[in-house]
This record gives sequence, structure tokens and C-alpha cells, in this order.
Amino acid sequence: MKKSICENGGCLSKLGGNELISMLRNAKNIIGNTANNKNIQDSFDDCAIVNCNSDKLLLTTDINHPVGHDPFTAGRIAAFHAISDVYAMGGTPKYAIAQVVLGENSPTVHGEQYMAGLYSVCNEEGVVIVGGHTIISDKPIIGLSIIGYPAENNIVFGKKGGVTGDTIWISKPIGTAMALRAYYNGLLPETAYNEAIEVMTRSNSVVQNLIGSEIHALTDVTGFGLLGHLAEMLVEGQSARISIESIPFISGICKLPYLQLKTKFIDDNFSYFKKMKQLTSKPNSAQKLALFDPQTNGALLAIAHKNSGNVLINSGFVCIGEIIEGGQKNEIHLS
Repeated sequence: MKKSICENGGCLSKLGGNELISMLRNAKNIIGNTANNKNIQDSFDDCAIVNCNSDKLLLTTDINHPVGHDPFTAGRIAAFHAISDVYAMGGTPKYAIAQVVLGENSPTVHGEQYMAGLYSVCNEEGVVIVGGHTIISDKPIIGLSIIGYPAENNIVFGKKGGVTGDTIWISKPIGTAMALRAYYNGLLPETAYNEAIEVMTRSNSVVQNLIGSEIHALTDVTGFGLLGHLAEMLVEGQSARISIESIPFISGICKLPYLQLKTKFIDDNFSYFKKMKQLTSKPNSAQKLALFDPQTNGALLAIAHKNSGNVLINSGFVCIGEIIEGGQKNEIHLS
């Protein structure tokens, strides 16, 4: 069996949500109040929205350890993952700056493959790599900083905006990190690994089909897992009802042994989720892992008016639930 380039590839290398918020808050406290730049819309959305003269720019950056055991494919996944944040805002990615940390062993050989993967995806997505930076360290890291533009009329999808009665949709299966961990531990066949790679190398450009429809909120499922990102989309007083049977999972992951696949990243995501919402019913152990599994270039997660179903279905989305009144409980009900 082949060995992965890095044990914690993709979004498995991210900082937990609670730790991230604490770090950023403390960093601001160290320097005190800073001047507010009125050209920047400050939010925790997928991209920063910068007002530049009469235009709006979407700015984002993403770097991760390589995913899987093939450097070229790892470069492709890294590119799709970075570009996805622009798509999650309904925008069009245009320019990129590459960031590549090369491992000490055979840096240029792997570097050629990483860069070829980045270039191949950018060519497919209409993105021009205009520069970059490389260094050598003990572990490789790949990523892109992306500049994009909103859709026509400066339409931008944000994480929040859903209302009671809206439906919740997802565009791709989840559980890719679990599938790779299980494969490298001999618990899943290569077909499951290939399925996970296919999901992570599937572009989220399908969002272009949604412009003009009644999409009230949109994000992509990445480091905080499906329920972590869904919790971020719900405002105070909103709850959600989710059908586990409707959620598309990578084949075989919902029957995997809990203790062999449980990681710190799952625990961090569950802790982050509990700061925002509560579960009213317990999924089985493998389902719980999948629902909080960090994803790399994961699915788009949309909250839309219930009459938008045809557009979403035609774009490959699956309905997994709805927003309901939450009162003071702020719950997510799993059925």
C-alpha cells in the first residue's frame, strides 16, 4: 500500500475554530485598537470583500500540507481548494499567487509536480498564476492566494441570510479525510480512496448556475466539517432539521471503527460546534466522525428558498434538511 506524503494533509492541518478565534482576539488585544479601513467589509466569510474604486474584489488565501500520495494530484487538490472560496461567494476567480514550501527530500522533483498540479487547475478554471514564493522546510505545504470578482451587479453570497422555511442543500459527498485515513490504515479499498480523490478534484464552479436564483446563504464545507460550517450559517434563534439518510457520504465510511479514525481535529470541530449549537439526537459513532470530518475542497453548502429546488437539483445538489424556528435552544435535529 502506498504511503501518504503527509499524515495530516489538507484541512487536517488547520487550527481548531475555538483556538483560531482566541488567537485572533488576543492578537488584536496585544496591539490595541487599529484604524478601520472603510474599503474592507469585515466578516468571517469565505473571502474578504474589498472595495477598489468602483469595483469589488474577492480576496482569499489557502495553504495546506499535500493530500494523498501523488504530488501532482496533491497540487490539483490544493488549487481547487483555494479557488473554492471565491466560488463559495458566487464569484469568478481571476488571478493567483502560488505559495509552495518544499520538503527537504527531492524538493525540485516534487516541486515540479506540485506546481504542475496548480497550473493545470488554474488553466482549467481560467485563473492566471502571476507570481509566488517558495522555501524549503521539513514538511511540504502548497497553496494559492486568489483574487476574484463578484457576479454581475456585485452579487455576493454570504454565509448568513437563511430564513425559517428555507431548505439546506449540499453539492458533493462528505467524508474525504476519513476515507483517506481509513485507506492508509487498510480499512477501505482503493475504490474508496479514488472516490475521495474524485470529490476533492471536482470544481465548485457549479455555483455559476446559481446566480439569479433565490440562494440566501452559501459556503463550502472545509476544515470545520459539515455541521461546523452549517452552525456558522445559522443565526441566533435559528435551528435546523437534518436528515442523515439524505446526506451523501463517501462509500463505506459510515461503517468504520470509531476509535481507529477519531482524531484531535474531530474533537476540535465538535467543541467548536458546541459553542454555537447543540445536537438533539446522537448519530452513530462513524456518522459523527463524518459529520465533523475536516474536508478539503469540500461540497458547497447552500441555504435557499424552497422554490429553488429545480435549479439546485439540476446543478447536482441534494436537499438534506431545512431551517426551523429555534427559540433560545439553537439546536440541530438529526433524524
